[in-house]
Amino acid sequence: MRRWMLIAAIVPVLAFQAGCGGSTEPQFGVAEAKVIRQRTADFASTFNAKEVDKLIGFYASEVVFMPCPDAPRKDAVGNFFKDMFSHGARS
Repeated sequence: MRRWMLIAAIVPVLAFQAGCGGSTEPQFGVAEAKVIRQRTADFASTFNAKEVDKLIGFYASEVVFMPCPDAPRKDAVGNFFKDMFSHGARS
């Protein structure tokens, strides 16, 4: 009887510990940071060159551009940058 009580006490503790283990998801690391820095530099140089067609390529085809969600998605992004550049935008 005593043995079963001990087992009954230990099993929930072990189950709790197993469930509270560390994350099994891949962690953000040096390689990912390098890719982000490169993409940011690419975006900045494309923006400074005012290459609207290339800027649109940085966005997913499903992008929702506010405040005008009814416009075709990538068209709205392109129009936004064209408008910015026509008003003299630069970094």
